Amino acid sequence: TGIAVSPEGYLAIAQMGTLDGGADSVLTFYDPEKNKFMVSFETGTHDLTGIAYGPKRGRLFATDFNWADKANGALVKLVADGEDKCIAEKILTLDSPTALTFAENGDLYVTLSGEPASESKSPSGKLILIKGLDAEPKKVADSKKATDSKE
Repeated sequence: TGIAVSPEGYLAIAQMGTLDGGADSVLTFYDPEKNKFMVSFETGTHDLTGIAYGPKRGRLFATDFNWADKANGALVKLVADGEDKCIAEKILTLDSPTALTFAENGDLYVTLSGEPASESKSPSGKLILIKGLDAEPKKVADSKKATDSKE
């Protein structure tokens, strides 16, 4: 359901789980030059719909649609945890997130599916912006500037 190119040049593929509410989505990696499967990770997420690497720090983020409980979908950061598992660190609860992409400055755009338009209402899908999610970390001021010396 989602695809991204890792900073190392591998294909990262998000695979949605079953729609029964189980946390069974997986993340797989492939080497496109060798046309070869590399590894698969359990993620602890319900239904991955999109993945994206941050442009500044190379961290991997994903949207978890969560078909069984759409109001408790999420934006997560996927972090390696051993040889065959990764941890999904929840960043934000979202209602029906479908896709995500980063701007060059580290701001993140996420789409939420919402309900379709009808004669009585407008469509309720949304595009949200999360500023600075993958921005470069702030540098610590050098010790001379950081201390309040009275000379």
